[in-house]
Amino acid sequence: VSVEFVFTDKEEKWLSKAEDRFSQYSFVEYKELDVEKSIVEQGFDPESFDLVLASNSLYPTANVSEAIEHLEEVTMPGGVLAIREFVSPLRWHELVFGLTESWWAMSDERAASLCPLMQVDRWRSILSESGFESVSATGSDDGYQALILSSKSAVEPVESTQDTDVSELKSNA
Repeated sequence: VSVEFVFTDKEEKWLSKAEDRFSQYSFVEYKELDVEKSIVEQGFDPESFDLVLASNSLYPTANVSEAIEHLEEVTMPGGVLAIREFVSPLRWHELVFGLTESWWAMSDERAASLCPLMQVDRWRSILSESGFESVSATGSDDGYQALILSSKSAVEPVESTQDTDVSELKSNA
């Protein structure tokens, strides 16, 4: 069985640390990636990953829906997106992470709550809206973190190539 693993991060320093730690694994490749931009435009092939893992890397984005759409670009049909994220704010989160720029970077609906964390049901909605299905989660909203698994639809929606007048359908029925 051939395995390829691409370790990504937005910052070079974390890639270097990962490369030092996992250097004995020849199947691991290290690439810079900003999930807030098109992943395909950053040199990754579309629909080329059958498993995409994201661990506490989506809540600090400005727009979670856009970040998930970018992950959808590289997930193959039938592929799995596994997300591990904080789902409930704990007081120490604001003390530790509240001092970072990324904690306050949100420009989507989370900005109104002044907290970048979302409960599991909101993750489910965003994933469904972005073309993922069979969303399941472990953990709960009052827990520390949740693991949220979803699969990209294996069937692409078919668009009609022919305009149909709805009134014709009614009169022919």
